[in-house]
Amino acid sequence: MANGQLTLIILGSVLVGALLPVLVALAVALFRAASGIAAIVPKMTRTLTQLETIANRAELLSRGFKGGEADIADLLAALGKLARGLERNLGIVNIVAGIAAAIGPAIAAFIRARVAPEERAEPHDGNDREASGPATAPSVADVRAEEAAHACEPRA
Repeated sequence: MANGQLTLIILGSVLVGALLPVLVALAVALFRAASGIAAIVPKMTRTLTQLETIANRAELLSRGFKGGEADIADLLAALGKLARGLERNLGIVNIVAGIAAAIGPAIAAFIRARVAPEERAEPHDGNDREASGPATAPSVADVRAEEAAHACEPRA
């Protein structure tokens, strides 16, 4: 094998080795972002429903006023703009959540496919972990399990 080919193989393996932790960190970040966005969507939906209710009630009230129609019309226009902004933001949040939910598992699957079976093997007890070398980055499944465990704990 020529020196140039050997150099390319070594550089390629170094780049792939440096890329794996970045991909794991990206998958974890995308998963957490998707979880946060999923928690916000129901609140935004309730807010939008409340704004629609307020707009309907204000419209009913404005029918009975003489001379105050302009002020109520301004209020309704402002509420309409606010509702449209919330609806647009809700659409953006749904798109970002869908993208994050689609990309996170794909990155995790790519990393699992690239890691050798020997590197994936878990030690049998706590003493073996120290002897096996430095700890690796947590997988997406580990992060999900940890977040599920913390979700059940009472908050102070």
